[in-house]
Amino acid sequence: MKKIITIMFVLALCISIFTGFGKSADNAGNSNQVSSEGTKTAEKTSGDSDNDYFTWDGDTITGLTDSGLQQTELVIPSSAKKIGDSAFMYDSALTSITFENGLEEIGESAFYGDNFTEVSFPSSLKKIDFNAFNRCGELKSITFSVGIEEIDENAFGLCDSLVKIELPEGLTNIGNGAFSPCPYVQDLYLPASLENISSSTFGFNDGANVYVKKGSWADSHFAEFVDTNPANDALIYVKNYY
Repeated sequence: MKKIITIMFVLALCISIFTGFGKSADNAGNSNQVSSEGTKTAEKTSGDSDNDYFTWDGDTITGLTDSGLQQTELVIPSSAKKIGDSAFMYDSALTSITFENGLEEIGESAFYGDNFTEVSFPSSLKKIDFNAFNRCGELKSITFSVGIEEIDENAFGLCDSLVKIELPEGLTNIGNGAFSPCPYVQDLYLPASLENISSSTFGFNDGANVYVKKGSWADSHFAEFVDTNPANDALIYVKNYY
């Protein structure tokens, strides 16, 4: 009888040990699974940021990555101080560009031949270089902020869709051909701060209105940059005060 009781006790003990071991193994497996899922969740990303669309040289955007070339809309981040030369030249996919405050310069031919219809510049922007937006034939609206100081030669040449240009106070220099030819512009506003302009800076159709500040440099030098020679497309401007 004692032997039977002893044997039964040993069997019960063994069953208890193996059952507990199985549960421990299951718990260990579950624990590993939770840990694995937790790690996987932590590694998830929210997708490419705008920074992933650009190639960089320090704080200058030099071009677009493969994914950037596929984008129709781009936001230039505030970390960019300059758009490099030819960085977005002939980007046929790009239809919208937004500049965050922080950008200081747009390089030569940076957006040459692109297709967006409007652009608004931040107050941090100081200079737009040679040919920067040349041949942007779909560009209908430009909004400049107070802060820009220089617009270089041919910067907006052959922007055939422009009808109005309003240049802000603080701008001092506009290069030759900066807005030439832009044949459909009807209204041009020149700031009192302007100190340099030439007869080839603007190329509009006959009779475009030019608004100047009375007594400003542009007012007193108006005759110097108005081309009244019919042989030169008769670029005759009608001066108005504002």
